[in-house]
Amino acid sequence: MNQSWPFKDIDARPAIGRFFPISFAEAVRAANEWQMIDPYWGRRVRICFLNPDQDNSEPLLLGEYRPEQALFLYSWPEHVVASAAKKTVIKSFQIFAPLHHICHPHGQSNFRGSYLVRLEKDGQLLLTECRRHFQQGRYGRGQGFSTALKKRLTRIEEKDVPLPIDVGSYLEPLDLDDKEAV
Repeated sequence: MNQSWPFKDIDARPAIGRFFPISFAEAVRAANEWQMIDPYWGRRVRICFLNPDQDNSEPLLLGEYRPEQALFLYSWPEHVVASAAKKTVIKSFQIFAPLHHICHPHGQSNFRGSYLVRLEKDGQLLLTECRRHFQQGRYGRGQGFSTALKKRLTRIEEKDVPLPIDVGSYLEPLDLDDKEAV
């Protein structure tokens, strides 16, 4: 069986005014070190470097982890100190490693669960469980066959969960308002 499609990594370039605190090789090394593997395939999870859609959200989105599937790491604004950003991203691997697959509620197949790590202005990390619910399209009523197969997002439920490790003393406060590079 060809395992290349579900195992495609994405190494993106940062948008203008943004950077990735760690290299792609460091991300792969950290994923292997923290045993972030897919038990079905027996390989490490996919790693994707992405730029966030919303730049001016209050807490800074660091990463998204779909347990046993993929890890998405997001770019940072340039005004954040690179060494502090690197420490924070490395710490996010330790946060994501013990998390497991989110169960389907009541056997629903149109459901996807993930964990989000955000950095608040005071330098504290916030872990959120995100549940996305979909509705399968229907063939007919003027829809083409290709659009009937697409899922439509119906709702998103987010719930703050406690961090699986104590990271309070590891992080230095980051000044996310400062526009000058320090």
